[in-house]
Amino acid sequence: MYTLGICSPYRRCEATLAAIRLADLGRELAMNVRFLAEGSVQKGVDHYWDQRVTSTKGNNAYKWASGCTHITWFSKDEELYDKAFLVSPGAKHWYVPTCHGAKQSERTAPQEDLRVVCPSKQAKNEILSRSSDEFSDKRVTWCLWDSGFKTINHYDKSSQSDISIYVPILSHVIDETGELVLRAVYDLLKLFPEVHFTLEFEKSWSKSARSLVRYLREFYGDRISAAYGLSPLTDLRQMHGHDWTWIPSTRVNTGITAQRSLACGTPVIVYDISPYCEFITDEVNGVLIECDVYSDWSGAPIAGPRFVSVVSTLSRVITGERKLHAKCQETTVAREKNHAKQFRLFWAKEWGVV
Repeated sequence: MYTLGICSPYRRCEATLAAIRLADLGRELAMNVRFLAEGSVQKGVDHYWDQRVTSTKGNNAYKWASGCTHITWFSKDEELYDKAFLVSPGAKHWYVPTCHGAKQSERTAPQEDLRVVCPSKQAKNEILSRSSDEFSDKRVTWCLWDSGFKTINHYDKSSQSDISIYVPILSHVIDETGELVLRAVYDLLKLFPEVHFTLEFEKSWSKSARSLVRYLREFYGDRISAAYGLSPLTDLRQMHGHDWTWIPSTRVNTGITAQRSLACGTPVIVYDISPYCEFITDEVNGVLIECDVYSDWSGAPIAGPRFVSVVSTLSRVITGERKLHAKCQETTVAREKNHAKQFRLFWAKEWGVV
């Protein structure tokens, strides 16, 4: 039997979700799976992998790597690499960069046959364009992540006259464009009495933003729900219960949060950046918000949202009502089933288990 080792930062982020998805797939393919958490292990995040996670403390890394035939890395720690190569010198290695603009030091490893699996086609092209390794085109590949859930279809989420939108707001969104999101919600609630919003926050807001949230809850009553405690490991209930998921993140790693919503049969509203634009087609299985595109220090794409574009796109979603929603939902189900098959086949071939 093959033994798959997975090393990932264990926190509430897309890297964690992607690593858990890969671990689930390994078990589906009859592999023995070991999960190593780099950094602090967060218990109680309501996922069955909690009880199977090993931290990097003490000799745990040696025990985790010993006997592994396949190791997939979602983070790079030279010390952990050295330990893994020492106790399992024959293991094959894969590295999944958690941002598009991975630094040169994060694209290489002592193992000559290490494969870099990028989360999008654009990420692969960016890495190859900055690599001087003549064999890099053989070592760098890509695949779009899937959610790990069977796609479903359902039509009883809300009444025919209402449109419900779920908005998970991560920490970096609160810091960078949080007030823009709140102002857009405020304008849309004023313009369209048929729309309902559910906002979930990952951390506290500024004083002025908290005042606006209180005003929205007091003035619009049951048309808006706002609460803390967002976890990407437990937000499926909200995705199932709404017509649309608006993901206002300006930066994205694997896009697995959007994939989870699509698997729930819920179309998504996202900025037009990679990897979103590689698996979401405007008004086909979701809606893309036009935006400016910038790069961070590492070259990873960052959306520069424009307020008018955000409000006009969401207005198009709301005024399209059931016709646009039904069209996107129907296409979503068919696409996601095919996507799940492609993801499973990709990794099965990479691991050599088919």
